[in-house]
Amino acid sequence: MALEASITAKLKVGESTYDVNLDIPSATPTKDAPYKFNISQEQTTGDPIPLLTAVIGDSSHFYVAAAPPQEVLNLTGDVVKELNIVANDGNYDPATGKFAPTA
Repeated sequence: MALEASITAKLKVGESTYDVNLDIPSATPTKDAPYKFNISQEQTTGDPIPLLTAVIGDSSHFYVAAAPPQEVLNLTGDVVKELNIVANDGNYDPATGKFAPTA
């Protein structure tokens, strides 16, 4: 018997609303069926802003992207205007949600 899990939550912190999603496939993660976790901040208009995305396929296929909420950037005054951190092994494409095919 294989267990597959999907968890979705919407959290309100102060005036901001955050969507939290976790998808765990039924088998060991692979580049074609990875574990996926993300947190995004909802906007009154437009698409949500991704704050944390983690996609784990195997030891040579992973993607992690992080950015602070705008409220945190505002606390820095004019010092930090934008901050994005990305680690990518296996050529993950966030637009398609897939790792590049291997040769």
